[in-house]
Amino acid sequence: MLKNNMKILFKNEYLILSLIILLGLFLRLLYLDKIPAEMWGDVNMHFQFAKNILAGIPIFEYWGGDGPIFPNIIAIFFRLYNVSFFSLKLSSVFIGVLTIWINYLFALELSKKRSVAMLSSLLMAVSFWSITFSRQGKPYILVPLFLLLVLYFSLRKKWIFAGIFLGLGMYSQATFWGFFVFSLFNISLLFFSTIITLPLIFQIYKNPNNFFNTNSYVGEKFGFNLELKTKFVRLFVNLSKNIESFWINGDNVFRHNIPRHPHLDLISGILLIIGLFLIIRQIIIKKNFNYIIFLFAPFFLIQVSSILDLNNPQNSPAMRRMIGVTPIIYFIISYAICILYDFLLKKIKCLFSMIILIVFLLAIFIINFYNYFYIYPKTLPNYNTPFGYLIAQDINNDIYIKNIFIIGCCWGDNGQPELDSITNRTLNSSIKYFEEANFIDKSCDFLIKLFNKKTVLYLKPQDSLLVSKIKLCFPQYKEKIIKRNNYSVVRKIELNN
Repeated sequence: MLKNNMKILFKNEYLILSLIILLGLFLRLLYLDKIPAEMWGDVNMHFQFAKNILAGIPIFEYWGGDGPIFPNIIAIFFRLYNVSFFSLKLSSVFIGVLTIWINYLFALELSKKRSVAMLSSLLMAVSFWSITFSRQGKPYILVPLFLLLVLYFSLRKKWIFAGIFLGLGMYSQATFWGFFVFSLFNISLLFFSTIITLPLIFQIYKNPNNFFNTNSYVGEKFGFNLELKTKFVRLFVNLSKNIESFWINGDNVFRHNIPRHPHLDLISGILLIIGLFLIIRQIIIKKNFNYIIFLFAPFFLIQVSSILDLNNPQNSPAMRRMIGVTPIIYFIISYAICILYDFLLKKIKCLFSMIILIVFLLAIFIINFYNYFYIYPKTLPNYNTPFGYLIAQDINNDIYIKNIFIIGCCWGDNGQPELDSITNRTLNSSIKYFEEANFIDKSCDFLIKLFNKKTVLYLKPQDSLLVSKIKLCFPQYKEKIIKRNNYSVVRKIELNN
């Protein structure tokens, strides 16, 4: 009876899929304003690009490895909500949730089993790997979406749509570029994807140094000056590190991962090994070559950009440049779960089989939830203390002060606050910046003339040289230390001349 009830449950696909998507949405919105709390590097860059788009400055070209699609999506969310870090992250949330749905369509089309498709989408909804990039503000989140759209429409032999999405994927992030080789599987797919990619091809042809110069984002990684033997060795090492990252040593970048933590939880990692053997067995016995074309080929092609970072072997594994493998990984794990569940049904009572399945899925959920929402914030710089936000918030509390100076920068554990992470979050457009050395070198007469009205200075909390200079030039001043999480974030000094 219970077995029949489970079949009915899986047949009610719209209800179950809706619940999975809602769960994915909940996990992506939960504490979105607090985890991660700070803005870094390329997040600030995309924030500024989206503001430029709102100001009527269109963006169609690549910069570094990032394409133009993502900032245009951010600009839409800026229009719908407001210009803020939260709105920027909402664009990633939207893409991440949309990917859960497309992942279901792909897994169902490939496996022809609702159970595999449901479980694959569930894993995408709760996995640390997918959650962390759905809450950032980076174009990597687009890579699995476009990969899934290409694979789904290719499975359905809708080559025009597959070609369009393959071409558009080339404008998401350079991580996607290796997957363009997939177009060789079908002449129609190659034709339509090439048509969409022509502007990019023309851009590369027009300015090849922007892409293949040893100082460019892409070209620097190829290691053109390396010996051929060294290239092959590093190619093998990078691939080995990528594969190892699922179970042992993962990405060391704090922005995306718990440093060196495996990219999969222990249970998912074990099920991945089982699933690989089961699918290979299926290919050999049932001659199901779709798994080669739509699982294994994409698995390796989408990692090409990650593996080809020959000049920086220390950067491997990079889960951001490996993110395209996530739908493939989730499918294989889900396939293993379904086969093992069917095996248990033959050996023990259906009730016990269902309990075991629920326990395993609940354990996967709890481990990933705990790792992201409890462990991960602790590994962020200064315990996830948002230096830039706190300074910007303090500035916003008194918008009438026109003379505001940031003295120096980047005194946190990992270079925060960046100046852009302050200015992107404040309403005050009159903020000025001083290098620490330039400030100390200036004469008191110069500084008194510069600060000829009410002025607020924000500087490194522990900088005794700067404070000594201010005491010398401005004997009467007010100061306070802004703190959060037991960290001294910034020293605020008010001058009234």
